Amino acid sequence: KFENGSDVRARNAEVRDQVLHAANVTGSGVQNVTDVWCGYLPRNYLATWPMIVEVTVFTAYMNSGITIQRAWQGIIGTSAAVFNHGFMRLIYPHGENNWFVWLDILGFFLVVLASGSADNTMKFSMFWHAALMMIFLNRSDSRGSFPIGNIP
Repeated sequence: KFENGSDVRARNAEVRDQVLHAANVTGSGVQNVTDVWCGYLPRNYLATWPMIVEVTVFTAYMNSGITIQRAWQGIIGTSAAVFNHGFMRLIYPHGENNWFVWLDILGFFLVVLASGSADNTMKFSMFWHAALMMIFLNRSDSRGSFPIGNIP
C-alpha cells in the first residue's frame, strides 16, 4: 500500500488501462513515451529495446553456464565494435564518408571473420560494428554525436 492508503495493484491496473487506451486511440501504437515508460531507466534507452530480443536469442541457452559464457562473448564482441567506433570518432569527430572509413568497415569484418573467435563473439561484434558504422556514416543522425565515454 502507498502512504495515502491506495493499493499498488489498483494503481498498476489503472496505469495499464491508460497505456492500452493510449495505444488503441492512436491506432499506430503509443505516441507519447511518458505514457509507457517505467521511470527506472533513462528515456533514451527506449530506442534500444528491440535489440534486447536479438541479444536474448544470441545469448540464452540450455543451461546457465553456457548462457554466461555466451554473455561474456557478447560483451567482448560488443567491446571490440565500440572500441573501433571510438577510434574512428577520434580520427573523424563529426563522421566521414571516405575510402579510409570504408576500408575500416571491411577490414574490421575480415579481421573478425578470420580471427577464429567463438560464433557469438563474431555475431555481436559484426552486429554492433554494422550498427555503429551506419550511424557514423550518416552525419545527419544525431545518435552518432554522443561524446565517447558518456553513457547515460
